[in-house]
Amino acid sequence: MKRTAFRMLLALAIVTCSPHFRAAAGDYPSKPVQFIVNKGPGGGSDTVTRIYAACLEKVLNCKTVVINRPGGDGVVGTNDVAKAAPDGYTLFVTSPNEITYAMVNGSGVQFDTGSFAYVAGLNIRGSIMAVSKDAPFKTFAEFVEYARKNPRKVTIGTPGGTQIGNVMELAKAIGAELTIINAGNGNQLFTQVAGGHIDIAFIGAQFYPKFQDEKCPVMAQTVGVREDGWADVPTVKELGYDFEFDVRMFVYAPAGTPKEIIGTLSGATAKMFETGLITDMFKKAGETPKYLTPEQVSDYLKVYNKKSLEMMRMVRESKK
Repeated sequence: MKRTAFRMLLALAIVTCSPHFRAAAGDYPSKPVQFIVNKGPGGGSDTVTRIYAACLEKVLNCKTVVINRPGGDGVVGTNDVAKAAPDGYTLFVTSPNEITYAMVNGSGVQFDTGSFAYVAGLNIRGSIMAVSKDAPFKTFAEFVEYARKNPRKVTIGTPGGTQIGNVMELAKAIGAELTIINAGNGNQLFTQVAGGHIDIAFIGAQFYPKFQDEKCPVMAQTVGVREDGWADVPTVKELGYDFEFDVRMFVYAPAGTPKEIIGTLSGATAKMFETGLITDMFKKAGETPKYLTPEQVSDYLKVYNKKSLEMMRMVRESKK
């Protein structure tokens, strides 16, 4: 009898000392929260991650660490998150097309769309089409005319492989053949277009001020309605072509992360938006804030992932 009672007390002690129990009891986070970025420094994912991590420190009074783990066009860092302990101490801020692209086109992939739990949605971002000063065109109309007359001569770069499918859709919409180049990340793409090595950057709109500084024309944006920060730039749809595209960044945790921890993180994110803490920082960085609950992210991805996987397979077929 005494031995049974001792075993029960021992089991209770083990459970109450476990990280999951402490998190459920409100002790989370009790150590630094690690954010993994699957691209190098300076790109859109890196910028949004660092803003979010800084805000999380203030709201939860915790320490955060941001680690860049590029490689395999996003596969290396994403694998690390998928394999991490589901304890709330390893998080990931990325767009869902990063995940679907790697699933279809990556090598050594150890994750799928079910490998992650959803914490929150952070923003919505269109892309802009910025032109090198050396390109033989400056406006969208001139670009279309030149691209149609010169198949595959126009080089258009993307910040990684994830947006290749969108550029393929754009090429179809304008009736032209383009040479699509994977530049690695946004910062690298900006440098290559500003330096005249690529004709066009199909890039996150947060780079708009940098292209203005370089006197590189920005001929179009990809969202359905003009963004406030660059309202002087027409949308592709306005210009008469059936094309629309935006990127949304979500906060992910490894699948199996306790609901209590997801709730703490989602609640902290909601507070960032309610107080204006993260919205002000996003706007200064050229991002458009848009908060989504875990449930809203889940509903969005049920539709998005299916369409995105089909597009990524189209990208794979184009490489054969």
